[in-house]
Amino acid sequence: MNNNDDIFNRFIPKEIQNFVLENLPEICCYLDTDQHIVWANKAARKNLSFEAFEGEKVFCVNLWRGQSEICPTCPVKKSLKTGEIEKAILDHGANGIWEVVAFPLKNPAGKITGAMEFAYDQTEIRRKGEELEEQYQKYLMLYDKSPNPYQALDQEGNIIDVNPAWEKTLGYTKEEVIGRWFGSFLKEEYIERFRSQFIAADSEYDERTTEYEIRKKDRTFLRIAMEGCIRFPHEQTGMTSYCVFKDITTQREMQQALEVGISREKELNNKKSMLMANVSHELRTPLNGILGFVSLLQNRVKDPIELEYLEMIRHSGEKLLDIIESLLTLSSIERRKNDDTQRHFNIDHLVRSLVSMYESDGRNERLQYKVVVDERLKRLMGDGDAVSHILNQLLSNASKFSESGEISCKVSAQKKQMVIILNDQGIGIPKEEQDKVFDRFYQCEQPITRTYGGIGIGLSIVKEEVDSLGGTIELESEYGVGTKVTVKLPWSEGLQIIRQESETEEPEHAMEGRRILIAEDEMINRLFLSVLLKKAGHIVIEANNGKEAVTQAIQHKPDLILMDLSMPVMDGIEAAKNIGMNKETAEIPIVAVTAYDSDEYKTKCKSVGMKGFLAKPVDTHQLFHVMETMLK
Repeated sequence: MNNNDDIFNRFIPKEIQNFVLENLPEICCYLDTDQHIVWANKAARKNLSFEAFEGEKVFCVNLWRGQSEICPTCPVKKSLKTGEIEKAILDHGANGIWEVVAFPLKNPAGKITGAMEFAYDQTEIRRKGEELEEQYQKYLMLYDKSPNPYQALDQEGNIIDVNPAWEKTLGYTKEEVIGRWFGSFLKEEYIERFRSQFIAADSEYDERTTEYEIRKKDRTFLRIAMEGCIRFPHEQTGMTSYCVFKDITTQREMQQALEVGISREKELNNKKSMLMANVSHELRTPLNGILGFVSLLQNRVKDPIELEYLEMIRHSGEKLLDIIESLLTLSSIERRKNDDTQRHFNIDHLVRSLVSMYESDGRNERLQYKVVVDERLKRLMGDGDAVSHILNQLLSNASKFSESGEISCKVSAQKKQMVIILNDQGIGIPKEEQDKVFDRFYQCEQPITRTYGGIGIGLSIVKEEVDSLGGTIELESEYGVGTKVTVKLPWSEGLQIIRQESETEEPEHAMEGRRILIAEDEMINRLFLSVLLKKAGHIVIEANNGKEAVTQAIQHKPDLILMDLSMPVMDGIEAAKNIGMNKETAEIPIVAVTAYDSDEYKTKCKSVGMKGFLAKPVDTHQLFHVMETMLK
């Protein structure tokens, strides 16, 4: 490098050279008109390879490692030529990116004598700028390509920007909506909600989801959900909000359709319940007459062949009744799922009354029944109907498939559950059939089906009732030996022990000579009950409808009323309500005698003060058991 201090000092005083140019952090060089470097400051000497060219003329390009040719856009070359200040951004590869500024030096005559060159390292700035640009492009891509409509609002709620998805969803162009208040696009009833919520929002991020109905360009409306709103201050637009919404019109339509479907299903279930109640009534009423008079005839007929015929009629009628009972129970399980079925019940009384019913059946005369109930289980709170169905079906199956031997029912209290164990010495269930017996309408192999009959829903009813109470059921059986069924019902809000200090039994009263009012519009059923009660030594009063029943109750003050529910003029529910409201008759116990054997009707009966419930066809033993209980 030539040392031409005279030229340099002519233009720049020594003190400036030493204290300013020499100590600048940027590269600074003085070049002659041939672009040879005449002088370089400390930063230049540190960053450029001067040591390799000591004592030689050198171009600035020679000092950059790996560079050999003068840059096509060299600002020094341009400045020496134009006499003007020139700038350029030069990419020196591994040496970085530099911003170079050159301005010419002139003598007093105006002749260009050289140039000053300043170089600023832009590598890091450029790198960060490229990163920002990359992030910005990603943001633009997300913004433009997002499937969800996106909008920016100023602090007043006016639209600043929208993305293509917004335009596509609502049908407007960006130019049509910029500057318009967002609330003006909403259905009238949502405008005030948007105004109040937008003004009230004071946080940087609002995570609430708000639903609106927004008007499209074609004047139709969409249901939208505004989800998450980010806010931060902006120089021109103040507190700016950035929001995303999604079209939930289809979702809401499906939800509404589902709600309509549920409502219709509920309506259909109600209609089904009414149908089942009517079917129950229409089937039980004639069966009540058939079985009732068969029972009366069996006590009068002496001829063995005629008695055999009567027994066949009774057996067939009871078989039909069993099928009706099973189907109605299956229906009631579905109906009770959404009902409040909690009530007090005595498990000991429940078990013993059911067993008593099976013991009194002549078909079970070769069976011995044994009942063991834990003393702690006096009274329970829970779904007594479900527990009753479970016990009844288990006893029914055990009795049906046992020709002789013992049937035992044990009910015990454990820490977390009530356990019911029922053992029989019947025909048992083949091993290959045991996994299927809880399926609806499944029946074991043909010889068993032909011998014992049934439609295959007994154990499926038990399983569904147990499931409804959150319990479990286990089956152990050996073909030709017998069956053991274990039901475990957990203690919970659905089943609880009711603590009682003591229970005292009232003394029994004589059953004969009581005054009984029978309210029944069906002549056959009324005649059957009348004959039965008169034969037992009672005084019978009869009423053809509910209105007559109220009059007869006031006039004769009976000891007990047997009330049918479905009667002309006034039904049994209304009649019981009127009798209960009259001070003279309010204390008379009323027992519902009806073919409507459903939880709904039992609840109605209780609500008007009826004390008992008998399902048609009336079982003689059950009738006298209920009467004995009522007349104590």
